[in-house]
Amino acid sequence: MKNKSTVPSIKDCTPTNIRDLGNEYHNAFVTFIDILGFKNIVENEEAESINSRLDAMLLFNKLPQKRRDLYSKENYLPMTVQISDSIIRIQPVPLVNSDDFNILDFFIGELESLIISQGNLACNGIFIRGGITFGKICVHKSRIFGPAFNRAYQLESNLARYPRIILDDNIIADRNNPLLDYIKKYDWNNLKDCIFELLHRDFDGLYFTQYLTHILSSKKSKILKYYLHTKIKLMKI
Repeated sequence: MKNKSTVPSIKDCTPTNIRDLGNEYHNAFVTFIDILGFKNIVENEEAESINSRLDAMLLFNKLPQKRRDLYSKENYLPMTVQISDSIIRIQPVPLVNSDDFNILDFFIGELESLIISQGNLACNGIFIRGGITFGKICVHKSRIFGPAFNRAYQLESNLARYPRIILDDNIIADRNNPLLDYIKKYDWNNLKDCIFELLHRDFDGLYFTQYLTHILSSKKSKILKYYLHTKIKLMKI
């Protein structure tokens, strides 16, 4: 009798609220996201309209993800917290790569989730900017701090500038890339092609998540074009 090939179990996994990871640092992909033009929105729209926008951001937090069974354990689910018009998203990763876990699966899955969420928000007239990095973060007793948090915030506030989620240069670099410690037995030059398919290089040399392809294929692309022509001037860059 022939052995049946085993197919990994796939589950729908929803990001969780912030959970305690202990009082030590953990490695994670960290993204800091902000709504563009929120100050202008507050000054010119009614509370009901503002709440509807913030509700849309809550949907961003709860986007289900398709994950292999091994990656669906709570320890490896992304965490999100919303503070006013900002979202902090944390994707913890295992300490080391193994035959069961691959850090690039977490990385690519995180990029795909950001692309879909950002595209859906844009189709509803909500534009965001942000930055994603990889590094150490502590999540303990409702506290969030660490070098990766600081860096993600700097990327969003100082470099993103436009409606885009940019990547920290170090996580796509060929040298001094912290991800290389996780994938020593793989060929980075081949693996990074999978990542760059999800990115676009902008005029300033920065890479951002390629959400434009997603929204242009959306049925709501006409709504998007309306906002691009009539609303984008209201954004505070």
